[in-house]
Amino acid sequence: MKKQMLIPFLWGLILPLVVMGILVRLDKRPAQQPEESLETDLQEQIRVVLDDGTTEELELQTYLLRVVLAEMPASFESEALKAQAVVARTYTRKRMEGGKHGQAAVCMDSGCCQGWRSGEDYLAQGGKQSAVEKVRAAVADTDGLVLEDVAREFFVSPNYLSSIIHKETGVTYRQHVIGAKIDVAKKMLDDTRMRVEDIAYAVGYENYVSFYNVFKKVEQMSPSEYRFRNWKEEQGQSR
Repeated sequence: MKKQMLIPFLWGLILPLVVMGILVRLDKRPAQQPEESLETDLQEQIRVVLDDGTTEELELQTYLLRVVLAEMPASFESEALKAQAVVARTYTRKRMEGGKHGQAAVCMDSGCCQGWRSGEDYLAQGGKQSAVEKVRAAVADTDGLVLEDVAREFFVSPNYLSSIIHKETGVTYRQHVIGAKIDVAKKMLDDTRMRVEDIAYAVGYENYVSFYNVFKKVEQMSPSEYRFRNWKEEQGQSR
């Protein structure tokens, strides 16, 4: 069943040993499992505070598409995008239960809630329609799945499951995603002449300042300093 098949994909990204345990459990389960409690994204609506202060109501699936487009480069593997969709859905569901924006559940500010990028904005910045469809498929393929579903596979609480992730990998899932974004940004700084501002947008940051601060915290230098240092090293090797 869809829910059972997706759990290994999620954990395959961050904890292979856990995946093996899930596969063993799922293989031993009966073929039919009730899913009446699984809510689908198309059945739910979410109200979002826009940058101008107004609010807009969207299908949850549409909102999650925009979040994943903002939070993770579409060039990542499909399983990584699916994992990001599950994390985004988990956060969103909690905000829908009781947010901090009055009648709206979330806002567009990644510093407050989650990032946001519409398909139209993504295409206008040079993105491809096939990439949008890839992210859309990742959201649809994880329809309704949240981290609590994975926790139930091991009969533990989500908080305890999060502690296992941190203990086994040394980083949180969010730190893993940030590291992956910075790795992509470094490759683009090395291999292209794109402006740093455009690279920031390409790897999921809505503004240069946020990207600059995260990059400098991870690499102990600014993006421009990183590019210049590598350029000097290449020039020295070519002599």
